[in-house]
Amino acid sequence: MSDEYRLVFAHPGVRSVAECLRPLAGASVLSGPILTLEFRSGSPLEMPDAILRPEGEGAYFCIFGGGGRAFLGQILARLVSSYGSVTVDDWE
Repeated sequence: MSDEYRLVFAHPGVRSVAECLRPLAGASVLSGPILTLEFRSGSPLEMPDAILRPEGEGAYFCIFGGGGRAFLGQILARLVSSYGSVTVDDWE
């Protein structure tokens, strides 16, 4: 089971969001057609704790377990510091 959220905030582009969050410990940018960051507190062989996909008006964020909630806190702090207010809504 996972917890999914919509993070709503103004940013200049999805790549800027990735660059903002890449320095966080445990963060990595995945290769693929959709820009996605994963966040891991454990082994790279295990499922990530969370993923984030930057979008036009913010980002999709999904917690899979482990340290996902801690990552959410770090991500929110970084986003607020870089872009201003961030609204967290359930993904529906």
